[in-house]
Amino acid sequence: MGELTSYRNGKGYEDNQSDVGKYELINLNSISIEGGLKPSGKFINSASETLNKNDLVMVLSDVGHGDLLGRVAIIPEDDRFVLNQRVALLRNNDYADCKYLFAYINANQHYFKLQGAGSSQLNISRKAVENFVVHLPLPKEQSAIGTFFSTLDQHITLK
Repeated sequence: MGELTSYRNGKGYEDNQSDVGKYELINLNSISIEGGLKPSGKFINSASETLNKNDLVMVLSDVGHGDLLGRVAIIPEDDRFVLNQRVALLRNNDYADCKYLFAYINANQHYFKLQGAGSSQLNISRKAVENFVVHLPLPKEQSAIGTFFSTLDQHITLK
């Protein structure tokens, strides 16, 4: 995946967090077990860098069985979200469709569970993320697959 995306770790904003603010923090609680984005309820008012629409964010730490390790969500809009620590940014280098990557990574989450290191809290490394092998079909097929699973997720959510 290292060739498909640019990886960046989040930063610590604990001293600047509040219940309201200009930018919502993407933290460990922001990504659901299904891979969707959830509100964190934590905000900051200033940031040197914000996330872009279609960026992928990945959980790097989890407790217990590590069911959230490696789960990703797609950022829905520009300049609204900021990345907190223990969450990674995977910015697409335009080699892969972001919806395809979302579906592929979340479908292969067992890889990240196996990479988890630690006892009470499991962590995955940058190297483990960048070494994850993504099999890419042709761009048109990626788009069709990504759109199919995105539409399916939306229908499931509506029920």
